[in-house]
Amino acid sequence: AGAVSGNIDYLPIAEDGAPSIIFHQPSADSSIGSNAPTVVIRVIDTTPVEIWYSLDGGLHNYTFRYVDVISYTYIAYGGNVDQSVWDAVPQGAVTITFYAKDVVGNIGHEQISVVKAISSPGLPPELIVTITVISVVSIVIVIFLLKLVYIVIILWLLIRVGILIGLRINILF
Repeated sequence: AGAVSGNIDYLPIAEDGAPSIIFHQPSADSSIGSNAPTVVIRVIDTTPVEIWYSLDGGLHNYTFRYVDVISYTYIAYGGNVDQSVWDAVPQGAVTITFYAKDVVGNIGHEQISVVKAISSPGLPPELIVTITVISVVSIVIVIFLLKLVYIVIILWLLIRVGILIGLRINILF
């Protein structure tokens, strides 16, 4: 009995089901701004044939363009969600679902929720300081003018009363 060469079976001896997916990045419920999130996942299976993701429960699917992220204990896949896809997602809670298909055709999936929170552009600090200074100075000027008007009215009344008193004194004498 001689050895038979040339016939190699690359399929797994025993199929263990659909691939499992573990998220390494982003963290659950993390806040992500306007830049599309970087995703690092680990797919537990012999060899995933295809990896894709969805941001709307599978209605629209996008191929995950990734690079291998090699650690001491595992190989993961890292890449970004497509920026144009991320731009189209409204602010608030977003569920990212990743899918992996193995060589036999089993499909596994896992999802993670994140929050898309884009802060509105604020005023520059210099402008805020300028507005504050102008407001305080304006208030001081208004208070000064009100006091000045009050003093003028009091003086006017005193002069009027003085004139009347003077007239009365002149009339009596």
